[in-house]
Amino acid sequence: MRLFKSVGSIVWRVFGATTAVIGFAGIPDDLTTWVTWLQPIDTGLGRWIAAIIGVAILANPSRVIEAIRLIKGQQPSVPALVLPAAGRLSVSANLEDDGGSDPSRQFRIRVQLTSGDGQVSAYAEQAIDAGGRPLDFVTLPVELHWTHHSDAVPMRLSATQAAGDTFGVCAVRMRGGRPVAFVITGSRIEPAIPRFFEENRIIWILVSVTMGEDRVARWFSFEPNPTPPMFCSARPGTPPSITV
Repeated sequence: MRLFKSVGSIVWRVFGATTAVIGFAGIPDDLTTWVTWLQPIDTGLGRWIAAIIGVAILANPSRVIEAIRLIKGQQPSVPALVLPAAGRLSVSANLEDDGGSDPSRQFRIRVQLTSGDGQVSAYAEQAIDAGGRPLDFVTLPVELHWTHHSDAVPMRLSATQAAGDTFGVCAVRMRGGRPVAFVITGSRIEPAIPRFFEENRIIWILVSVTMGEDRVARWFSFEPNPTPPMFCSARPGTPPSITV
């Protein structure tokens, strides 16, 4: 099929070049003598029209073909649509937590692809308090780590992985059987939210997941909870307006 398209394109361009030459140089007399139907073209107006058509074909043959199809009353050809990556990137609206199954006490976000494969990254983009004020404790964004895959950033994900995979977002750090810190689990750093447990703070974190130029973002709120084993609650939602 590609071969036929290539040959067709060459033939179409040769026709355009020939038509342009006829328009600018005219048709040899001996040729018009033998091919009488060319005689009307070999006039002032005919040569101008031939020159315009020939140049148009050489400049943009596909547009000329579309114009001919419209003149004949046919539907214009429609190129095949390519599914954008954003349509393949599925990000959970809720966080998963380790519960009692893992001593890390981590909150995770699950990512899946509906088709194909690609490199996926996740970030903690913003962090604000209950009043919408930005938390000034670390330079954001912080790239998040790919759960259970040490030093593997970004994630390489495929649609054949039906369950997808997860990025760690935040975690509760324990000491002496009690929670002492709430951290963002970055791939290279683990910044702690200041006085999270001491002041019983409510915070919001914007988590974004990207694949190429495509991005899906989710806001989650976190607050201390005396109930073990997580000692913290996480909920999706809409944060208050960010204030300065």
